[in-house]
Amino acid sequence: MNTLEFFFGPVPELDTELEFDEYFYDEKGQAYYYKIVQTNDEFYIYDTCDRMLPVSRELIRSMNTAMFAVTQMYQADNDAQDLIERKYNETMQLVDFWNQEGQQ
Repeated sequence: MNTLEFFFGPVPELDTELEFDEYFYDEKGQAYYYKIVQTNDEFYIYDTCDRMLPVSRELIRSMNTAMFAVTQMYQADNDAQDLIERKYNETMQLVDFWNQEGQQ
């Protein structure tokens, strides 16, 4: 197998936190914060802070399972925040209504 590269974490155009050459670039010139380099036996996750994490080929399935769990927990947090915001807005509408009723 050839060595392959995959990029993720696209850099917003307005981000100027890092120097131009510190980002990772795909073949279209899009800048990214992270890249994965895949070889026969391992893949490596790189970030723009000069860190690298090697991951053995044998761990990919269990890593996928862990990432699924993380994704589900973040989604649960997002859902909870949406519910809290919706309930807050409903409550404030009632409070405003009751306050207006009390002024009449």
